[in-house]
Amino acid sequence: MNKLAHYFLVGAFSVFLVLNSTTKAEADERVFSEYQYDEVGNIISRRQDKSGAAPSVDAVTPSTVRQNQTLSITLTGQGLRGARLGEQNDFFTFSNISSTNEQLQFTLAVDKNADQGSAQVSVSTGLGAVFFSLNVLSELPDLRVFPTPITLNPNAVHPLNISLSAIDVLDHVVNVTVADSSVATVSASQLNFTQGSIAVDAPLTIMAIANGATSLRFESDTLDNQTYTIRVSDDSFVLEPGSTHSFNSRAVGVNRLFIPPPPDLVAQGPFVAELRINKLFTPDDSPDLTNTAFANSVGVLKGRFHLPANPKAIGAGAQNVSVTIEGNGLANIDTVELIPNDNTVLSNVIAATNGESITFDLSVDADTPLSLRTLSLQDAAGNIPASTAQAGRVYIGGAAPVIESVTPIYLNRGDVRTITVRGVNLQTVRGLRFDNNDNLIFSSATVAGDGRSLTFGLEVIGFATLGPRAVILESLLGDSVALHSAANIINLEDRPPNVLGPIVSPSVGINKQVASTGPETTESVARSTVVGVSKGSTLVLITPNSRAQGASVTLQLSGVGLNDVISAEFEPAVGITVGDYIASADGTSATLAIDVANDAETTVRKLVLLTSSSALSALASADRFTITLPKPEISSVSPLLVDRSEIVVPITIRGELLNDASLVTIIPNAGVTASVPIASLDGRSVSVSLTIAPDAPLTPRIIQLTTPGGVTEPAAMLSNTINLVEGINSVVTPIISAQVGVLREVTPVPQAREVNSISVGVGLIKQFTPAVSTPQARFAYSSTVGLSKGPTAFLISPTVLPINTQGQTIEVTGTNLDDVVTVQTIPADGVTLTGPAIISADGTRVTFSATVASDAPQTSRRIELLTASGAVPFLTPASSQLVITSLQPQLESITPIQQVRGATFTMTVRGINLNNVQSIQATPANGIQFGTPVVAADGRSFTVAVIIDPAASTEQKVITVTTNAGTTTSAAMPENTFTVISE
Repeated sequence: MNKLAHYFLVGAFSVFLVLNSTTKAEADERVFSEYQYDEVGNIISRRQDKSGAAPSVDAVTPSTVRQNQTLSITLTGQGLRGARLGEQNDFFTFSNISSTNEQLQFTLAVDKNADQGSAQVSVSTGLGAVFFSLNVLSELPDLRVFPTPITLNPNAVHPLNISLSAIDVLDHVVNVTVADSSVATVSASQLNFTQGSIAVDAPLTIMAIANGATSLRFESDTLDNQTYTIRVSDDSFVLEPGSTHSFNSRAVGVNRLFIPPPPDLVAQGPFVAELRINKLFTPDDSPDLTNTAFANSVGVLKGRFHLPANPKAIGAGAQNVSVTIEGNGLANIDTVELIPNDNTVLSNVIAATNGESITFDLSVDADTPLSLRTLSLQDAAGNIPASTAQAGRVYIGGAAPVIESVTPIYLNRGDVRTITVRGVNLQTVRGLRFDNNDNLIFSSATVAGDGRSLTFGLEVIGFATLGPRAVILESLLGDSVALHSAANIINLEDRPPNVLGPIVSPSVGINKQVASTGPETTESVARSTVVGVSKGSTLVLITPNSRAQGASVTLQLSGVGLNDVISAEFEPAVGITVGDYIASADGTSATLAIDVANDAETTVRKLVLLTSSSALSALASADRFTITLPKPEISSVSPLLVDRSEIVVPITIRGELLNDASLVTIIPNAGVTASVPIASLDGRSVSVSLTIAPDAPLTPRIIQLTTPGGVTEPAAMLSNTINLVEGINSVVTPIISAQVGVLREVTPVPQAREVNSISVGVGLIKQFTPAVSTPQARFAYSSTVGLSKGPTAFLISPTVLPINTQGQTIEVTGTNLDDVVTVQTIPADGVTLTGPAIISADGTRVTFSATVASDAPQTSRRIELLTASGAVPFLTPASSQLVITSLQPQLESITPIQQVRGATFTMTVRGINLNNVQSIQATPANGIQFGTPVVAADGRSFTVAVIIDPAASTEQKVITVTTNAGTTTSAAMPENTFTVISE
């Protein structure tokens, strides 16, 4: 009996049917029959292949692969048609397999943790199998060039430090070219990296020749190519004697660890992207006599100029508002005007005798719409320039924002909702707040083009105070009314068990009947929160626009002309498998199924929709899709009750994907601090110690964990909440069961519910009887089952000690510890246990002191409690570990200190005690992603790849770094502040 395998390949005009048969009489050969059909099912051709040989492989191209690499491989040989690949290595993933009798092609993805060396892969058919070898090498290193950017004066010589990011097992040859040799030249056209070295065989020097810009290109057959820009300019600037000058910059970013006296400025250039401030003094605590400050934009003002007006916005109906403008050379002003000047009256111009300011009165007619006017100052010599383009602008007209309604008007604790505010004059809004911001987290507002509505995201923390909160809009022309009214109130309440309604009445009016001789007409107003105009096919929205590694999801696409799409793909495509694309008949919506690989790189991807002629256009950032790390989850916290009098309490957090946990956050954190968390190897549990102040409020606290994949759920649940109490009367030994069954029967009782609407003012009482459900037996499962006999140790606290620690008290908790006679560390190098071990009266705690030498090896140690009969076991091996670390990390500077939205760049972080960096975080964290830090050997700096989302908010972020010794300060300071700016 034949075994038939059917493969349907759908083309534009034909269908192919392939039959792969092996008969019992012909067990030593395979027959392939291929039939080609037309669109109505008629056979138009037939072709047969026979193979009587087992598969053989003569060549593999290429035969060398790298960790964390995806590439195409071709096998040549015989009997390969229809062959299967069966890997002997769990770190290989095969896809896009195609074959003929003499050739087999496939795509291979190599995991970043794949074992190096020779790996065997099998190729098999029904007639046999054969193995071929792949040589797995370490991940391809990056070519590094320092310093950049390259900005030179003519005739200058600039040495470059060229290196690899890691030692490699192969030699590398890099060709160096300069596009325009009339601007600059290089000292060598070729660089060589020998096996086992990260440095080049000879240094590279750039010779600047003439003003201009050119590109420096590094090309290699074995490394990724890179291009840098060389800029040569003679931009020296010398102030004339007696001239006045001023330096202005939005962000300079000077990092100082001490407060010196004001420096003397050297008033001579060149002034480029780097501004040097020479400090002509010798501080006692620093050998460095010169610090460098960097700025994206540095302005040099010479002669006459003026700064922005104060105030810079005057509303409609304002009368004789006094306006002040500061600057230089303003003493002889004879003309001040607004352009255009309609609906305004300007009078009483007075210039200060020192030329540093002028004042005038300005009146604006009522009902003047908001507009941006140009401010013009003139004297006998002509126009006086503004210091910046913004300094020469003034907002005229309009009024403070007025709120007419807020939707929704009811929120519950734990809600994450989009809030819509409607009103007038909203286009002037620059910020928003509530009259009580406690336990509310909200995003920046997006204002509609007509200024009639705005939206913002709002998250209500689980402990938010119940009751009404007023929304207040802030603008240049004043704030909206803060008094509570039906128009601006959002009510916070507990989630009701049943919700009837909604009963909504946007307005209450009077219907008046009148005689009419003509047709009846109805007038109404239709509102749209977003109005857009697009020409041609356009992608408007992807929902959702992000997913974690390993996820499978169907994307919902919105737009115009989506039914013209013939294929969809991502850029870059590695790690995402695209499935079915189905568009609606009218082309306004479509679905796209995708699978995200478990090891997909966590980056922002671009969705490209292709038609027969071109790719669809997309609204700004509408075609972006972000791959994230899997989000961690907490399933339980132990213990649930924490005695305030214990001062230091060890906590065990269990869940999923808790690997590399870097931070434990307590919500609210009043009176409670958490130590650095230590995660188990399997990522299923985390150990942390809580330090509790004697006056800490006795309230429930939410435990939240931060990992590279995100943060755990912030809403209060049984699985992530502990309760702070005053004394625990008794402790019952835990009785733990892998499965607990509870059968509960409930007889519902008729209840009366009252539903009220503030907008309408109607009370509705509805009597109903809930449906009776069939009683069911439900089972609750316990993720951890434990059983101990005799003395057992649970946890140590603290679990981390820095070097050079003197007399630190360490506590071990457990049960039946009365017979402990000796405590020791294994290994003991650099760690000395001092004083006798003190055992509590109930035998549940053992305390002792430890001193760590300054040169103690920074490794994990095992704490061992000894009784006369032997060592006391710990619940888990991880719970006995004491980690010796370097001192607390500190940041001194970051470079760059600002960057535009959508940028991908490398950040350099400098400081002390940066060895063993575990993670780097930004607060707020939204819109910015960090790669893996690469730490310098001296622990004084590290570099990390950074990606800023194109839709990220323009705001300041505090950079914190976590090592195994702790986390740097989260307080905003010049040395740890990074700013996201618009283009």
